[in-house]
Amino acid sequence: MNIAANLISLALLALLHSTAAFLIQSKDGTQLWAEARGNPFNPHVVWIHGFLSSSVVYDKLFEDEAYLSELYMVRYDLRGLGRSDKPLDPASYESQRFAEDFDAVVQTFGLKKPFVAGWSYGGTVCADIYTSHGHGYLSGCIYLASFSTATSYRPHQGHGGLYSFPKLLQDSDVAMYQDGATRFTDFLLADASRLPYKTRMIWSNLVGVVPQQVKRNLVFRKQDNTRLFDEGGPLLPVLYVEGSKDAMLDSVKVVDSLRPKFEKFEVATVPNGGHVVFLDRYKEVKERILRFVSDNRRCQECEGGLPKRVEL
Repeated sequence: MNIAANLISLALLALLHSTAAFLIQSKDGTQLWAEARGNPFNPHVVWIHGFLSSSVVYDKLFEDEAYLSELYMVRYDLRGLGRSDKPLDPASYESQRFAEDFDAVVQTFGLKKPFVAGWSYGGTVCADIYTSHGHGYLSGCIYLASFSTATSYRPHQGHGGLYSFPKLLQDSDVAMYQDGATRFTDFLLADASRLPYKTRMIWSNLVGVVPQQVKRNLVFRKQDNTRLFDEGGPLLPVLYVEGSKDAMLDSVKVVDSLRPKFEKFEVATVPNGGHVVFLDRYKEVKERILRFVSDNRRCQECEGGLPKRVEL
């Protein structure tokens, strides 16, 4: 009897934590790699990766029982990056295209008012979504060492960005490019020696598969955050997770610029954390994200309180 009960429990667990990975098609025909794991009856969270990266950066999270038992976890590779198509024309990187990509993910997995967790460049998609849909499409935005638009990064970049990006965006000096790619990966963590060799090689090689024109398209694409601030500002729950030793981003300046825009704005600081804040102090960041989602899934239209800052 106990054996049968255990088998049933394992079968139910496997069903609830089912995995679905697809190449899905956006409105303009661009193919995007996307995956969903977990129980679709849980809150829906879409994890969006950063610049010159892919959703493989979230592998640890997508194998974590705590995340999978409480969330329906969805991730996809942005157009131009990872396993998704890499069109070369700048028109393919207009704001509307990114909103349509997100729509394709929502429709494929049947998502309802998902939260967006955007790391670094990935957080800029929240502005694209608001420009296209306005308020009410999302339940909340989680900015993981991120910023509101692609062009807003430059005035807030840290010394790691100042060092590596000029080398990565030029195409006349191979040695300079290789140095920029290597250091780019090193700058992502406060202590690069903590990154396993295999992971470091994967992350470093992700930089090299992106055509130079695509890099420029991503960096210089035009976005408008007006609807994000005007419509989302009074109602959208926002959690900003920052690392105190982020070499790629001056998060203090970013927080100072975003705090006045959102009435429901919380900041969680990762002591000694680098740019990959969701891996530094992993357990504490996970608990903070899960609490934010749990608190706000039941209170979508409630009045915002005073902004809060928490050190993990």
